[in-house]
Amino acid sequence: MRNWLLGILLLAGCHSPSNDVVVSHSDGGRQATELPPKLTSELKAERSSDRLSLAVPVRNDSDKARDLVFRQTGCSCYTAKFGDELLKYDDRTTFQPNEEKLLTVLAEIGTVERSSQYEVWFNWEEGENRTEQVVSASVQTFEDARVTSQIITKVPPEQLGQRFTRIIEVSRIGRDPKVIQQTPSLDSPVDYMTLDGVEPQGDPQEIAPGIWRQMWTLTLAIVPPKDLSADQPAFVFSAVCPAKEGEIPFFAKCQALIQLETPIQFPSHVAVGTIPVGIARTRRILIRSASGTTFSLGPSPDNKTETIQVVTENERRAEHWVELTVTPNQVGPLNEKYVFETDNRLMPQFEIMVTGAAIASEPAATEN
Repeated sequence: MRNWLLGILLLAGCHSPSNDVVVSHSDGGRQATELPPKLTSELKAERSSDRLSLAVPVRNDSDKARDLVFRQTGCSCYTAKFGDELLKYDDRTTFQPNEEKLLTVLAEIGTVERSSQYEVWFNWEEGENRTEQVVSASVQTFEDARVTSQIITKVPPEQLGQRFTRIIEVSRIGRDPKVIQQTPSLDSPVDYMTLDGVEPQGDPQEIAPGIWRQMWTLTLAIVPPKDLSADQPAFVFSAVCPAKEGEIPFFAKCQALIQLETPIQFPSHVAVGTIPVGIARTRRILIRSASGTTFSLGPSPDNKTETIQVVTENERRAEHWVELTVTPNQVGPLNEKYVFETDNRLMPQFEIMVTGAAIASEPAATEN
């Protein structure tokens, strides 16, 4: 069979590079085409609706009229059509001798760095003769900017307030080598993490036709606060990579988890929500050894609260499930500490903050 798949181009109502037309090759009943690589920013700009259109010229290379019968797409996440009507199973499209028609594949191309492939199955039918035909197209997408690592750090108590550094790598990809050589900066939601240094890793490298990558090394200075907790939540920061003049920069997001390293791990804060006065609410919390060694756990005699009651397991364990029950006795905010004691010499005592609110109980209904 002659090669009847002439090329593929992205249709999205905006300008695309001229090299978007690609000649594909035929191998029996399969026509495979590779689209030029795309940047995620280009895909987002070309997206006129929730999908992108891949236009594929299909040609009947026979000297006789025949039907192209649709079978299926490679995934239900994309569809195909001739003209305005989406193809359904067994739909027939008649081709005159040497006639060419435009097959449109409606696809959701990923906006992360990946290779996507789309396949459509047909049969050519001419009388009793039937020949399978598979049309496939693939496209490689590159993220304009991304952080290739994350920060996960446990800070010993003696290092709180002391400065240390961590390194992340940033991949900046674009079509203009000069643009991707502009120095990234840092956007951090916490004031204890700042940018200490930025260095390019050599010169830009061409990783695909017309697409360049510049790697950067960012050194982050971290001064963990004195009130850092063992269950400190993760936060997201960004490496901010400049774009072309007048365009919005790219924010390469990264997750950071910086927590206090303690021999015993526990929730520093337990929220119990809103509770009517006189009504008990129980939370089960896990208190465990970081190293897996066993320890004993119990309430401290220093606890003066009448609002909180705790039930612990009376044995040495590596993990303790504790029932913490709160029964407010007056209306107002709840903000109380509860102190535990252990036989771990490195951490003989720790406290958990319990927060919530108490509201007035509804009066019981009475009979007349």
